[in-house]
Amino acid sequence: MLCLAFSTLAIPASPTLPNLWPILALSVLFAVAVGTIWFYRLQRANKWTARAVEQWRRLEATRLQVGTTTEVTILAIETVEPTGTWVTLRWNQFDHVQRAWMEALPDEIWEGTVLLISPDPSQIKLGNPWPTFYHLAAQKYLGFAPAAGRKDFEKLSERSPR
Repeated sequence: MLCLAFSTLAIPASPTLPNLWPILALSVLFAVAVGTIWFYRLQRANKWTARAVEQWRRLEATRLQVGTTTEVTILAIETVEPTGTWVTLRWNQFDHVQRAWMEALPDEIWEGTVLLISPDPSQIKLGNPWPTFYHLAAQKYLGFAPAAGRKDFEKLSERSPR
């Protein structure tokens, strides 16, 4: 951008310098290239945000249809095996971090994903200590959404009438 500014100011001041035209052309080309890259990055970010908001909408609709649910966030994926994955998760409602065995799920899950699950009452009981590790059965899994998209979903939910 500095080259573009310099060349556009220098050409009218000194029209006899023909070697400033290539600098101007390269500066314009560089500015167009940078602008194009940022345009596509912004477009990709907007698409990701739209998909994340849609996933949160589905999660909220599922939460309303199913009885008892809770959210857990995948903090770390430790070991991936054919039948499941060892993960570290946080129970969002209780802010409790725990190691868990997660059976193979139909969706691709990554760190920072929020899962909507039906907690297993045989493992989690009020008044009892937390189990050493939690076993998340595939049939207890109800859906997922990226944690990073929650704020966008909440902003849009506040604006839209209920």
